[in-house]
Amino acid sequence: MIIILSILIAMALLTIGLNIGIKDFKKLRGIVEDEKLTETIKKFPSNTEICEQTLKKLNKEDVKVEEDNSSKTSVYLVFKNKIVIGKANVITRIQTVIHECIHSTQDKRLLKFNVIFANINNLYLLIISILSLFNKISYNTATICLWGLALMQLTLYAVRSFLETDAMIRAEFMAQDYIEETDYVTKEEKDKIIQTYKDVNKVGIKSYNYVLLMKALIKLLIYAIIMMAMVELL
Repeated sequence: MIIILSILIAMALLTIGLNIGIKDFKKLRGIVEDEKLTETIKKFPSNTEICEQTLKKLNKEDVKVEEDNSSKTSVYLVFKNKIVIGKANVITRIQTVIHECIHSTQDKRLLKFNVIFANINNLYLLIISILSLFNKISYNTATICLWGLALMQLTLYAVRSFLETDAMIRAEFMAQDYIEETDYVTKEEKDKIIQTYKDVNKVGIKSYNYVLLMKALIKLLIYAIIMMAMVELL
């Protein structure tokens, strides 16, 4: 019970410390769903064209680009060295596409580690949960497993936060340069889009790191509850 209370307190302190609330997520949603800005962004080339132009600028023309009209998100697949472009046509699409292009320039070893370690992390939680539920390990061993899980969560957060925060920050400035260098919209519209991207990052980076940490704490909470059930069964 003490472990569970400690995790819940950590969640509360994290929420208070980062000053994250529903208002932040509503603000992001409001920006993305702005109909006037969405119409403005349609004047720019397709996501695929923007992606190819950005990769050329980054000297990463070896990265393959693939369209996926069934998806609204874009993602860089490090093991295939490929960017899958979604069909999304929201105000943030330029920055999002550039964000994935930036991932292709990051350390491949770190990117691969992030993917592999995330899967190992999930598998580890599954295994220790099953072993604990069926009393195949002692409570002391389960406690050690909890500390191991905590260390894994911290490691995963550090790696993923670094990769994503780096891409978010760099994407904002690259998107600004891209917009300023083009003539698809007026100066006033350019300024509005650029300011929107700054607002998105101001809320988005903090919110993303908050979600990452909360996911880590939720996994610890799940296992802590399993440990408590384990004690009841002994």
